[in-house]
Amino acid sequence: MKPLTFSYTSISLGIILFSVTGLWAGKIINPWRAATAVVKTGESFEVWFDADRGQTVNAVTLQGPYNTVTAVRTVTTGRWVYDQTSSNTYNTRIAVAVPAGVPSDRYDLILHTSSGEVKSPGAVKVVKEFQTNYYILHLSDPHAFQHGYDGILEKISTIVDIANIIGPEMVFGTGDNLYRPTDVRMNQYFEGDRWRGTKGFNDFKAPVFIADGNHDYDMDKDAAQGN
Repeated sequence: MKPLTFSYTSISLGIILFSVTGLWAGKIINPWRAATAVVKTGESFEVWFDADRGQTVNAVTLQGPYNTVTAVRTVTTGRWVYDQTSSNTYNTRIAVAVPAGVPSDRYDLILHTSSGEVKSPGAVKVVKEFQTNYYILHLSDPHAFQHGYDGILEKISTIVDIANIIGPEMVFGTGDNLYRPTDVRMNQYFEGDRWRGTKGFNDFKAPVFIADGNHDYDMDKDAAQGN
């Protein structure tokens, strides 16, 4: 996969925060929520997967709103640190080759494993060509779930609808995304909330890149620990 030309330094911090969200067996570390993989049709991208003991990856598919694509995979096992601060690791690297001619779209990444499917929604954006200039949509400091910031999920949902009409080619979120993140809050932020009828960041048609802010952690807990 040809890398894009902007810096991934701050985006990688978002991967760390928004990937460690659950205790299920076998989780996709990257691409996951905070950084969409962008790959040219006919080329490859890499998946970081932390498999459970004995869990194997048997197939990889990309599932879009109109197409489902079976991709060729190359699996390598080992142990790699993806966060130097916490020493969190993953144990499986998967090179995923996107077949030539796959339609441009944003796809869910689905790993078909020996213990069931593992999905990263909206994880892969397939493009025909890389560009030298991009139209972007920039959001910052939504402070979802923080007192005094009412209706944020509804506002984000409206922005998703507008963006999918006007067609920005990338979406950037730059910090202070949601206050005191929990699994439930992050699911609502990225996947939407069916009870409220809202959409989330996974529903943008454009690839999404998100960096952390100082409110994207439990400030009271960290302050009590002297962090």
